[in-house]
Amino acid sequence: DERPDFRWLIVGPERSGSTFHIDPNGTSAWNATVVGSKKWAMLPGHCIPPGVQPSSDMSSVVGPVSPVEWFSNFLRDAREEYGDQLLEGCTYPGDVIFVPHGWWHIVLNLETPTVAVTHNFVDRYNVDAVLAFLRKRGDQVSGSSLPGTVLASKLDAAISREISSLRRKSLGSLITEG
Repeated sequence: DERPDFRWLIVGPERSGSTFHIDPNGTSAWNATVVGSKKWAMLPGHCIPPGVQPSSDMSSVVGPVSPVEWFSNFLRDAREEYGDQLLEGCTYPGDVIFVPHGWWHIVLNLETPTVAVTHNFVDRYNVDAVLAFLRKRGDQVSGSSLPGTVLASKLDAAISREISSLRRKSLGSLITEG
């Protein structure tokens, strides 16, 4: 399969998790908690989380050592600075959370063990962002050995095939109905 990595089983103990990041390659994601619970904080991409310093090209991010440190030392600042733009919540077994493309998010596991399944994806809402990322920042593609330009060409071809298929189906419906 030539697709970049896009799905993971995540297992971790209490107080582990992921530091602030934006998901790779312009994708959106969903995350389903299976066992345990997770604390989340999310911000739109234009809101740089307190304590986080992304490089100018967003290829690297410097921030607190752990999610525990961020929630302990920077959450109050984020609430004051961003108000309603900061989304906070917890997920429990059976809950699924959506992470829009381009959004900052941090996750703290609240129990041992915590198990989740996550899946990054391209849809009609982020396909332009994904293609732009692959074309302009192809050297930063995550989870694939193929260059971004090759992945962009393959995605363009897949979209063209799907559009052609939809047109054929639509024309077939018109002919049989007419």
